Parts: sequence; structure tokens; C-alpha cells
Amino acid sequence: MQIPSSYRIWQPALLGVTVALGMMAGVKMVPKLGNQYHPTLDTVMVLDQDDKIEEVLKYIDAKYIDTVHRGELVDETIRAIIDQLDPHSNYLTAKEVALEAENHEGHYSGIGAEFFFVQDTPIILRTVEASPAERAGLNRGDAILAINGTNTLDFASEFDKLSDLIREPSQPDLRIAVRRSNATTIDTILVTRDLVPTNSVDHFQMLSGQVGYIRVRQFSMETYRQFMVAVENLVQQQKAKDLVIDLRGNPGGYLQQVVQILSQLFIEKDKLLVYTVTRNGQKREYRSTGQAFFPVNKIAILVDEGSASASEILAGAVQDWDRGILVGRRTFGKGLVQKEFPLGDGSALLLTIERYYTPLGRLIQKSYQDREAYRQDLYDRSQHGELTDAAQIPVLDSTPYKTPKGKILYARGGIYPDVFVPLDSFVLSPEYQSIEARMYSWMYQLARDYPELLGYQEADQYVNWTRSHNWKRELQNALGKSVRWPSNMDRTVERLMLDRMLYYFQGPEMANTFSVNHDECVEKALSALSK
Repeated sequence: MQIPSSYRIWQPALLGVTVALGMMAGVKMVPKLGNQYHPTLDTVMVLDQDDKIEEVLKYIDAKYIDTVHRGELVDETIRAIIDQLDPHSNYLTAKEVALEAENHEGHYSGIGAEFFFVQDTPIILRTVEASPAERAGLNRGDAILAINGTNTLDFASEFDKLSDLIREPSQPDLRIAVRRSNATTIDTILVTRDLVPTNSVDHFQMLSGQVGYIRVRQFSMETYRQFMVAVENLVQQQKAKDLVIDLRGNPGGYLQQVVQILSQLFIEKDKLLVYTVTRNGQKREYRSTGQAFFPVNKIAILVDEGSASASEILAGAVQDWDRGILVGRRTFGKGLVQKEFPLGDGSALLLTIERYYTPLGRLIQKSYQDREAYRQDLYDRSQHGELTDAAQIPVLDSTPYKTPKGKILYARGGIYPDVFVPLDSFVLSPEYQSIEARMYSWMYQLARDYPELLGYQEADQYVNWTRSHNWKRELQNALGKSVRWPSNMDRTVERLMLDRMLYYFQGPEMANTFSVNHDECVEKALSALSK
């Protein structure tokens, strides 16, 4: 179920201090490099030791044989310095700061349309409800030929270039040249860019029995509110007693949002949920409020290698206190807290200022002494077989941590699930990724070849269509001879096809419901909750 716009739940008192695992406004700590002095070719001012970088830049300005862009040199110098720190400290340009802020504020400036490419031409996949694109009359299957006179073929299927043009601040009004599906004429449509809301809690539904399901994509400033809308609907209106909370692929976000959600899951007041420690040993504890507005009995948390940071805080608290079970695969392993420090030109430093620990004292941050190994960690997990075989999961720290019920847990390298669910190894193959990348192009062709697909209303109609057609032959013909897959992977490809077919023809609600209802991880969670 999609999140409704109305919200009828009062919120608990906000915490006095907000610490962000993602992007947060911080304190201006570092002054902007000045440009007050420019040496001549014959003289260079020698500065104090603390100003060595500025001294080097002035020598380059004065003596270097070629013309260089000082701003770019400064940016690269800062990046080189930051690269000597931990992997999650970062330098962000002004543009990156703005994009990250939008990402975490729960909205973005745009037209509210999703695209895919067919032979370098962007095609509309869907428009967001009540968005500028929908209000202007743009539809699924429309080909975007030009925007404000710029030919979109010049983008060569590069989404970033298309996005930059649509979101260009100096051009809020977009004149878009559109060729409608199955049409030969070109229409020009005026679309005025506006703020488009995003849902970090993008789907919830009832499962079998009295179990509700909620998927949390990230922890933005709106996540707690959206989560409580979902809980209210499932628990109060649909009478759910247990919850499955899906954090797979969730990269994290605001710590405050996680603490508020955990306060809904823990009815006790002052229950330790997480604590952070600075380099000086200063400890800050985050505890439950005792204000759980809706009763929730059993909990299952779905996690995988893409669950990081704030997701691991939620999963760790639930596991440490025996509040629920974790289902899936080992999480990412990020136990560092960052804070944003803005610079004078709109750029910012994102610096790690604290480590966080689960209630039992587990630091789940994986080692980053070898930076290349850190970057390659998820790839190495797939190569070592960990994603498909629980026996291959390493114990990186043998220190035991005992839960109140006697369960033994371990730290370092992520949160380990209670119930392991292997990844289908075929999804890691180049063949699968090639199929996935071209699936919407095939849907675009199917809409032309089989117009009845446009009139279906139920998921079963699309399932029946696949059974009555030789979908494998048609897909292979569309992909060409270079893409083939073993017959024992037909079911995996068919699932992908049905997911994309439902999304293309019916939108995210039906596609998400179908996907959840056929999800092995969800099935394992239901089985565990029933015990």
C-alpha cells in the first residue's frame, strides 16, 4: 500500500540533539581558502607551516608552465586529504550538498517522471501521482525527443545528463518535445518543475494471517512519520499483530528517525537503544520514550549486505534485546557517525565524529585499514560464497555478546542474521544484469505488439499471459543471440519479467505486492514468526 498524504498520529517529543548518519547541517569549522594574494612570476610569499597547501597553490599560480583551474586543484587537494581518513568521511561539492539534502528531506526538485532508454531515446516509465509530469499530461511510453531545444539523443543513454537538464535551476519551465506511443507526430508540452515528494517508507501491506509488512528504503526526515502511518493502517485498521520490517538495501540516514521508530517497537521507557562514543570517550545514550502508540507483538527484520548504518542500529537493537528475529544475510558493517560541516562556497566536509555501539556494546564497523579491501568487500563476499552459503560467513571478532535470553552474538563486520536466506547466485551474473538492464525496453515493445496488456487490471492476468505465450523465446529474440541463460534459471528470469511487467503496465503498487508475495525472505520471516 502506498503512503497516504494525510497523517493522524501525534509524534513523541523530539530528541534534543540530532546526530545524522547521513547528511546533516553542521557547524562551520573550516574557513574558505582565501584568494587575497596572488604572487607575481618573480616573487612568492613564504607562509607558515600551517599554510603549506596555500603556499603550494601560490607557487603553482606563479610558476607552473600551464594554466590551471585553482578551484579544481583545491577540490582535488581536499579529496586527497579526506582519502587519508575513514571510508565514510567525504568532501561534497555544493551541487552534491544540495542533492544529498534533497535526498534526505523527503522531496526533490523535478518533474516527477521515471525514464528508461530505447536506442538512446528516453522513454517515460511512469509519472508520480500529482507531479508536474502527470499534471502536464505526460504518460507511460512517451518518447522525450528534446528539452528546451536540447536533443536528448545527445545524452547517449546517460541518465545523469538527462537529470541535470531537467533539474537545471535556471530553467524551471521546460518545453518538452514528445512523441506519443504509436504516434508519428511530435507534441510540445510545457512542464514547470516543482518539489516532488519521495517516500522512504514506499510500501506496506498485509501478509498471511495477522502479519503486516513495511519496507523502509532509507531513514530521511520523513521516515518516522511515514512509518507510523503504515503501522496505524496495518495494526489499527487491518488488525495486524506482528510486523515484518524490510531494511534490505537500506543505506541508513538519520539516527533520530531510527530512535523514534525503535520507541514504537519497545514499550519500555528508558530502554537503551544505541549509544555513541567520541574520540575523547564522551558517551551519548539514546533510549526509548515509552510511548509506543500501537501494540506490536512479534517482529522480523529483513536485512542483507546493502543494509547499513542506521539500518544496522535498528536491527542491532532488536537483536540485542531479543525483541525479534533477523532474516536474510550479513549487513554491510558501518558503525561510524558522520556530521556535515559546511564550507563558505556551499561545499561541505562530511566527517566521522563518533562510533556507535548496539545496546550490548557491539561495534559492528568492519575494518578499513586496507581501503581497497574495504571497497571490494561486497564483491569479495560474493566470490567467497558467503551470499549463497551460511557456512562461508566469517566470524571477524570472536568476542561473545550474550542477549537476555542467552543467544550469543558477535561484533565487527556487520549484523549477523538469525535466519540465513541465500542469494540466488544467478542475479550476480553478467547475463542476468544484461537482461535486467534491457527489460523495460522489451516491455515497451510488448505494449506495441500486444495491446491487450494495456487493458489488464489484475496481476493474475499478466501471469496467465506469460503461461500462454512463449515468453522465453520472445525475450531471447529481443535480447539477441549474445544473451542466453541456463534453463534452470528460467524461473528467476520469469520472476524478473513479471516484476517489470507489473511495474511497467500497472505501477509500483501492484508490482511491489506481487514481489513481496513471492519473496523467499518474506516466506522465511513468516515461518519464523509462526513458531
